[in-house]
Amino acid sequence: MCVLAAAVALAIWGGATAGDREKQARATATTSAEIQVQYYLALQDIQAGKLSIAADRLRWIIRTDKDYPGAADALHQVETALNITPTVAPTSGPQVGGNPDDLFARGQQAYQAKDWVSTIQLLQELKAVKADYRPDEVNQMLYEAYVKLGLTYVRGDRMEEGLLLFQQAEQIKPLDDQAAGEQRLARLYLTGRAYVGLNWAVAIKNFEAVYETAPNYRDVKDQLLTAYTKFADQLIALGGHCDAAALFNSYLLIKNDDAIKVKFDAETTLCAIPTLTPTPGEGTVIPVSGTPPAPIATP
Repeated sequence: MCVLAAAVALAIWGGATAGDREKQARATATTSAEIQVQYYLALQDIQAGKLSIAADRLRWIIRTDKDYPGAADALHQVETALNITPTVAPTSGPQVGGNPDDLFARGQQAYQAKDWVSTIQLLQELKAVKADYRPDEVNQMLYEAYVKLGLTYVRGDRMEEGLLLFQQAEQIKPLDDQAAGEQRLARLYLTGRAYVGLNWAVAIKNFEAVYETAPNYRDVKDQLLTAYTKFADQLIALGGHCDAAALFNSYLLIKNDDAIKVKFDAETTLCAIPTLTPTPGEGTVIPVSGTPPAPIATP
C-alpha cells in the first residue's frame, strides 16, 4: 500500500485587480488555493477516521484537477479502507502472494536491508492476511519502519506523508523523543503554512513556536518575518497602528532591516497620537491613546 500523500494550503493573497486577464489569474489562484485547502482537510479527516468525508473531498479535487499530486493514491487507499471499488487504479507495484510465511520472510528481509517502504508494504499485507501472525515481531518491525521512513520524509519534501507514518507508528506504541520532536515541528510548520494568506495571526503563532524551538528549521525564519510584515500591513490599512508597530518590533528583534525600522518608527508615532472618540450621549469627545511598544535599541 502506498503511503498517503497530503498537501497543505499555501499563500493566496491579493487585492482588487483590473482587466479580464488579471481577474482570470486571480480566479485560477483562488481555485488552486481551495484545492490545497481541501487536500489538507482531507488529511485531517483521514486522521480523525472520517473516511467518507475524506473520500468526498478527494473526489472533488480529482474532478477539479485530475493530476493533483497524491490525490489519486489517497483516494484509492481511502476507498479500499471503506471497502468500495476504487475509483482510481493504484500506482503501487504488483502485489505479493498471500502466504503468511512468505510475507513474513519477505518483510523480514526488507527490514534487515532497511528497505522501509517494502517492509511496510509486506508486513501490512501480512497483517491483512493473518493479523495474529507473530504479532510482537511484526509490530516491532513495522514500528521501526514507520519511524525511520517518517523521519526521512519529514526532513525531506514529503512532510505530510511523514506525519501519517508517525501516526501509524503511534498506533503500535508511543514515539521516541526524536520522532516526537520532529512530529511536533512538522505539524507546527505545516499548520503555519496552511494559514499563510488566510489567517496571519494563526500562521505567526505556529511559526513562532517553531522558531523558538529550532530557529534554523527549514525556511521558518523567512516565513515568520514575511508573516509579520503582511499582517502589519493589513492592520495599518484598518488603522491598527499599535498592533502593527508591535509586529514590526517583533521583526526587528529577529533581523535588523532599515526599511522595517522606518515603518516601525512611523507606526509607533501614529500609535502615540490620541484618537478622538465620541462620549456616549454627549457632544464632547475624549482622547484615547494607544500604547506603543518600546523602541528597539540600535546596536
